[in-house]
Amino acid sequence: MKKKDAGGMPCFAGDAAVSRNMLKAGGIFAWALVFEQDGGVLLPSDELREFVGVPADAPFPAWDAFVEARVHPESREDVLRAADRARREPGHAISLECRIWSEKAEAWRWVLIFGGAEEAGAAGACVRLSGGLQDIQARVEAAGAREQERIAQAQLQQERSRLDTVIAAANLGTWDWNIITNEVFYNKTWADIAGVSLEDIQGSVKAWEQAVLPDDLPEAMKAVESHCRGETPMYEAEFRMLRGDGSIIWCIDRGRVVEWDENGRAVRLMGVIQEITKSKEAAIELVRSKNQL
Repeated sequence: MKKKDAGGMPCFAGDAAVSRNMLKAGGIFAWALVFEQDGGVLLPSDELREFVGVPADAPFPAWDAFVEARVHPESREDVLRAADRARREPGHAISLECRIWSEKAEAWRWVLIFGGAEEAGAAGACVRLSGGLQDIQARVEAAGAREQERIAQAQLQQERSRLDTVIAAANLGTWDWNIITNEVFYNKTWADIAGVSLEDIQGSVKAWEQAVLPDDLPEAMKAVESHCRGETPMYEAEFRMLRGDGSIIWCIDRGRVVEWDENGRAVRLMGVIQEITKSKEAAIELVRSKNQL
């Protein structure tokens, strides 16, 4: 059964101080709203005064003035309507989330306001509401952080989907080289370009080393090492590749270091490979023709 302590605040049967400490521990501050002929009178607990930053010896604003000064503009009408409905319909419970201004925090704080009719007048309408106000800022911030993370993940997934579409349309093979473990992970297009099974080469840096023709490998490795030392903005090399069926194709390979350790050494290199056999052979033939003139 509810009782009122000496200050007019609702409390549970038993010691009022114990009840208040329990509520305060849960971030809940008691309040009562009394409806008089000239308007509503808000009776805050000491804890609520402290939360909103009104000194104990200062007059607390009347109900309408409190809503106008302390409740966020986006929620003022909702708060007033909820209290008015609970006053007119004693069986209706108040439960809404809004922001109120806290002088103590010097910020808008998200709170849950809850309560209901405590005392009815002769005409049946409520003349006194009571309830609690709970600080839910931490929960709202956590929920907001989760929502931001969800949005970021969705955007990342969307970007990955677009990138996958571009890679597939351009027939690009991708590779991801962990320099520390010396493992390389390829996509299926890389394996198709090399004419090998993805399962046979996945994780193996030797698959690339063995595919590049021996005459072209030193220059390609030199380009990789130069970029990893920070001497070039990106790695780029053209070389001939021996496919699994014994045919030879021309490829252009590009990549960039995407991760460095605390000592400035390259840790991870990612890039793409593209077959350029037709354009390369055409360029070689053009040079040969010019030399014959």
